[in-house]
This record gives sequence, structure tokens and C-alpha cells, in this order.
Amino acid sequence: MSNLNESGSGDPPMYKVTAEREDKRWLVHIEDETGRTTTTETKNLDDIETAVWDHLADAAGERPGQLQVEVRLPAEIRTRLDVAERLRSEAAGALHAAVRAMSEADFATRDIDNLIGEPGRIALGRRRAVITNAAIATYGLEDHPEAIAVAWDDHGHFATLTCRSCVESNREEYAELTPEGENVLVYDANDRYCDRCQKDLDTDKRPWIVR
Repeated sequence: MSNLNESGSGDPPMYKVTAEREDKRWLVHIEDETGRTTTTETKNLDDIETAVWDHLADAAGERPGQLQVEVRLPAEIRTRLDVAERLRSEAAGALHAAVRAMSEADFATRDIDNLIGEPGRIALGRRRAVITNAAIATYGLEDHPEAIAVAWDDHGHFATLTCRSCVESNREEYAELTPEGENVLVYDANDRYCDRCQKDLDTDKRPWIVR
């Protein structure tokens, strides 16, 4: 039996998926490598991948491949989202700069956490500034869903930056450290990488292209 797809390649097929809002649902258009297009629907964006694979399996028993998903929004909504994203990025940058400045001025991390408490909630929800070794060992980062990494704070000069995945998979190591020892929670670290696994830290986790 041949493993070639319809285009003659042995690679998994690529499907171009376009989601458009209609009434209270998303219409999902699926185009295969031959240009053939079929349509399904879903209530939520998070369900697009499952809906597409279910549709393809029902329609033609297609084997798994890759999806390139584009979400098309009305111009007004897209513009407002772009503005909100820019403002959120500016707020996160300003808060990060404030934390770094206080760290370099030898502020205690507990004081930093208290000082940015209310501003932090306005800009970033209920994000906290620090987490102890004991908390990581016991709970990991489950109470901080938006944190992408932790950094060991040496008065503003971070010696290590550890991504969320490495923190969670090595929680037992934090149990061997000083329980009250504090780490800075990192929410924005573009163009930086994890010192442990060497992978880039990407703060844009959105699995779709929005246009």
C-alpha cells in the first residue's frame, strides 16, 4: 500500500482551514492540497481542530495531517483587538521595567510584590510577582496559568530562566532548595530562551492566524 497522499508526496497532507463567524457559530472551511473545499461548523474556536478531524474522517476517512488555521474577523473587531494587544504589550513592558528597576535598587521581592499588587491587577489580571521554592515543589505553576517561566532573582540580574515545562517536570528539585527562596514569575520573555532546555520562550500561544 502506498503512503503517498493525493499530491504525490509522502509527507502528511496540509489542510488550509478558514473560520468565519456566522450567527452564533463558526463556519469552518477546509481546503485540501488538491483545492477541494468542504465545510463544517463549531461553537468555539478551541474546538476547531477536533471538528476538522472529525469532519474529514466522516467525509472520506482522511489520514491525519497538519492544519493551517486562519480566523477571519470583521474589520472593526480586528482593529479593536490589535489596539488591545498593543496596549497590553506596552503595559506588560512597563510593569516588567518597574520590577527590574526595583530589583536593581535592592527592593525585597516581597516588597515588590506588594507594591505592584493593584497596578499589576489592572494591567495583568491577578498575576503575582514571585513564587517560593516550596510553592513550586508542592503546586507547580498551577496557580499562575499565564506564567511562561520563572527566573531566579539575584537583585535584578537573573542567573537562570526556566520555562514552564521544565519547572513542572522538575518540581522535585525545588523541594531540595530553601523553602522560602523566591523566584520571579515571568509573563513576557520574547527573544529569550530557557537556560535548561535551550528552547525559545514564545509568549504568543495562539494557534491561529487572525485576520
